[in-house]
Amino acid sequence: MLGLARSNVSNSIKELLGWRLIERVPILGDRRDHFTAETDIWEMVTRIAAGRKAREIDPAEAALKACVAHAENDPELSAGAKARLGEMLDFVTEMSRWHDEMLHVPKPALMRLIKLGAGVTKLINWRPGKGKDVR
Repeated sequence: MLGLARSNVSNSIKELLGWRLIERVPILGDRRDHFTAETDIWEMVTRIAAGRKAREIDPAEAALKACVAHAENDPELSAGAKARLGEMLDFVTEMSRWHDEMLHVPKPALMRLIKLGAGVTKLINWRPGKGKDVR
């Protein structure tokens, strides 16, 4: 009816199941597979973000940790390169920690924070030149 190959549909369903965005729902008397999709947009976004972090950020953080450990004992590597690796690891680790903390913020509070946008700088009393600029 949709003009899609069964294999493409099957692979797509497996992927959605893997991301936990859909689940199998049995229907009494019907042997076919039926599925229902997650309806809570917050839950969907949280699952997708957690999946992306696990597939992309966590391995990058582990690789950076290994590079930093290896670089400490490499006399041929410049101090600047070692410092840059350390800064990259610190940044990725801090962003990973922030992501994990945001998962525990209640949805209404997180929505208020999101709506503040750049206005959050007023809340924390931050001004350019005051404190460390991350740019």
